[in-house]
Order: sequence, then C-alpha cells, then structure tokens
Amino acid sequence: MYFHPINTFWFIPAQTDWPRDRDDHVFLGRATCQIGSVRFPGLWSDDDMMYLGAPDPGNQTFVGDEIDRFLAQQAYGRAVKAYEAGQRAANVATLMLKAAEDKRMVLASRSIRAGNAFHPLLHLNIDNLRSMHLFRSCTFDPSTPFDPSTQVLARHNLFVTETSLERIVRGLHAPKVPSAALAAWIEANTSVMNQAQLIVASRTAFPGFAAPTDGQVRIGDRAARKKLGLRDRERGAPKRGTES
Repeated sequence: MYFHPINTFWFIPAQTDWPRDRDDHVFLGRATCQIGSVRFPGLWSDDDMMYLGAPDPGNQTFVGDEIDRFLAQQAYGRAVKAYEAGQRAANVATLMLKAAEDKRMVLASRSIRAGNAFHPLLHLNIDNLRSMHLFRSCTFDPSTPFDPSTQVLARHNLFVTETSLERIVRGLHAPKVPSAALAAWIEANTSVMNQAQLIVASRTAFPGFAAPTDGQVRIGDRAARKKLGLRDRERGAPKRGTES
C-alpha cells in the first residue's frame, strides 16, 4: 500500500548536494521548493516532490486482531500522507511547467562536467517539458533532451532565472480581487470588449491584484470567471480537503 519513492534526489539530506545558485540563476530544485512553500504555506515539505505520482489509497476497512489493525492503520496513514504530498507536488509541477511553456518562468541549463555558461531553454511546449522529466533530477541532456537515461556527466543542471522566479512568487502572493467589484466591472464592459480585451483591461482596472491567467485564477466570483471564459483555479488539494 505504501508508496516507496525510488528517486532519492528530493530527500531533504540529499538537497545539501544540490548545485549552488549563481549569476542570478536559482537551481530548479530550490526554485520548486520555494514555489511550493508559497503555494501551500504551512503544508509544503521540501521532500513533497519525492511523492509525485503516489496513488490514492482510497478508503479501507481494518480487520484482524488489535495488532494487525494497528499495523494496517499505520501503513494506511503513511499512504495517505504520501498521496497528499504527491498532490501538492503535482500541482506545483503543473504550475511550473505551464509557466515555462508561457515563458513566464525562464529555464536555463549549465553543464555538470565543466563550464560556466548558462544556456536558455527556448521553444519548448508543455508536452516536451513533461517528456524531459524535469523534476526527476532537475537535469537534462541537451543532445537527447527527451531521454532521461543518458549518462550523468553528459547532462546539464537546470536553473530558473531569479527575475522570473520572483515574478511567479509575487503572483502567488497577490491578493484576491473583490469578486463583487470585478463582476460589476465585467458587466459594465462586456458589451464593448471581447474576452482577450477584458482580461488585459482587468489587469489595468485592478492594479496590484492577481489578474486572470491560464487557469491559475485567484478570483472568487464564479460568474466573473465564466464571463471571462476561464477555468476555476486549480485546487491541487487531495480529496480529504487538508489543504483548504
């Protein structure tokens, strides 16, 4: 039942061996932890990414004698915690992959073997980014970017530019737009603007507030979201509601 992560890259003690941040670039592993702690304050653990893909243990009935039930409950509790960590990890990974595809998060690579130069990663769509298994070890081989089995020394460490990371973190910290005010503003402008114009203009009309973007919507009014043609904000929380 319990999910046993094979990859030790995200073990907290192993994180001391991660590459150092340098030249206004933050190592992707460290950037992931920073975004996770802001996305899930008080819940995020820096080894949550280790449980990416942990299955939902579902509901379970405990049978047997007292010792058997106790052991089963302990195993089930660990499986639930692994699943919840995996859900947080998946939410953060999706957010970052989408941000990288949209160029809001700027990725760059640097050779593990030698060299100080950073090489920007451009023109990657989200399917390619997923194929690169970026969160397995925060490395990739530029000659075969979609094959994670290449030799370690042929690979490059992945970094995020400090400026783009700060921009994402600021967006996660941004306060919500008062839903009644936003709904009234949309109603007043919807007859003279198309959807794209509404989204752009709303950012000007409500400066300092989180603007409607690519599904990461921080607006509380369902009618306003529907009017803008946007999805509900990704919850990323497990079924048990522990991240609400």
